[in-house]
Amino acid sequence: GTLRFWQNAVNSNYHSLQATFTKRYGNGVAINANYTWSKVTDTRSTWHSGATSSGRAQEGYSTDWFQVKQDYGRAIFDARQRFVFSGVWDMPFLRDADNAVVRSVFGGWQVNAIFSAQTGQPFTPYIGLSFPRGGDFNADGNNNDRPNTPAAGNYIQTSRHDYVNPDNGIFNFPGDTTEERLEYFGTPEPGTLGDLGRNTYDGPGFANFDFSLFKDFMIPQISEDSRLQLRFEFFNLFNRANFWQPEPRIENGLFGRASQTFDAREVQIGIKFLF
Repeated sequence: GTLRFWQNAVNSNYHSLQATFTKRYGNGVAINANYTWSKVTDTRSTWHSGATSSGRAQEGYSTDWFQVKQDYGRAIFDARQRFVFSGVWDMPFLRDADNAVVRSVFGGWQVNAIFSAQTGQPFTPYIGLSFPRGGDFNADGNNNDRPNTPAAGNYIQTSRHDYVNPDNGIFNFPGDTTEERLEYFGTPEPGTLGDLGRNTYDGPGFANFDFSLFKDFMIPQISEDSRLQLRFEFFNLFNRANFWQPEPRIENGLFGRASQTFDAREVQIGIKFLF
């Protein structure tokens, strides 16, 4: 049978600088803006369930059970910089127009906006093959070992287009086979670990703008506060392609590239009854 051993062996640290600007609602306007510059480091960001996360088995299992601290590095959710802005504006135009139809249809609209942007979260290249098929260099039975640090270093300056580069994404070198990719990084000796650190490469950044228009139609026949609210909502208004994390498995044909995006623009039109 299986003997499972539990141990509190993982540590994490968080340091940040945070700035906030708030304008409380007044004269029809409310604004809130937040900026965070931070760094999160840990020995492991998830448990075995992390094998299904963007970091896959490299994040779900320790590289070496007896040397857990060797995995100390950036957490998979570490975004160095993040900015969020939200605002509400009750537009004053035509709210007090003499014509009742103009006042009812064109006056009293509310604009709402939420903008968020952040730098990319990290990922770790690793080989998911077993020993001695080209992976599991330390032969501990977990196929999640990191290779050596390539000549280009453990950090690469990237642009958004690099994440769809057919030449192994952000690493930008020709090589369609596992052997060619391992040659780019360098393979550790059998029974040892690679010297590439955990989560040293940045994934793609994220930016999104949501926008909405609301209009209330009062229904005094029901009650003093009853109203129908007409809502036009636009999620990811500019239809920006926000990429998922790149494929981290060196043996995978999509290695280094992002093969999926977050949701495209979505438009909703609805009516809400408030009372």
